[in-house]
Amino acid sequence: MVESLKLLGDNSVVVDSLKLLVNNSVVHFDLKCANILLDPLVGVKDGELWNPLGHSSTAFPSPPFHAVLTDFGEARSYRSKDEAFTARDRGTEVYKSPEMLLMNQNKLASVGEEGGDKGAASKAAVQVSGAGMASDVWSFGCLAYELLSGKVLFDGDYATVTHRVAFGKGTHLILTSQEKSALGDSDSLVSFIEWILVRNPLHRPSLDQVVVRIGQIQAELTTL
Repeated sequence: MVESLKLLGDNSVVVDSLKLLVNNSVVHFDLKCANILLDPLVGVKDGELWNPLGHSSTAFPSPPFHAVLTDFGEARSYRSKDEAFTARDRGTEVYKSPEMLLMNQNKLASVGEEGGDKGAASKAAVQVSGAGMASDVWSFGCLAYELLSGKVLFDGDYATVTHRVAFGKGTHLILTSQEKSALGDSDSLVSFIEWILVRNPLHRPSLDQVVVRIGQIQAELTTL
């Protein structure tokens, strides 16, 4: 899993691409593993490409491929970061942020706060009228879980996913025991994913904060 974290951390294609988008006021709105293509390095054989960690050769100490972020069909460019919000439903259901899923309700919706009940939510609710750059951070969390575990985080029909993601209890999504098991029951990885998946976009970590956290986890897991 340390090797997988290298694909997510600073100087990786995902983070570098997202940084480039942020710096140019572009939101991808459909970030997922299926939209990251692998281009093998010159001389890399099929076995080394698809199972690089299973080969003893030292010819490719780093991942033997270039990764390319693709499919900008849902992306949108804005004049500034402050205007980087969409009022149109975009992206793939199981990777959508709570604020994006709530657009299907065709109304302003409150993202649940601690406790999940309507009374508690109303005290510190955030009126969400659009989805912006924080939506890509949520999708990054889903992508990170998939890359680290080999499994898609959310499955099931639209109603089930929306209920859990947008209307579940607590300020952030809590992984199930089965989902934690897919991460090797690693406290560091579980807390990392849950830390990203904050329902309120205003409280979600920034991309820079995510990069710092990944570096810390890499250092921690390397010393184990």
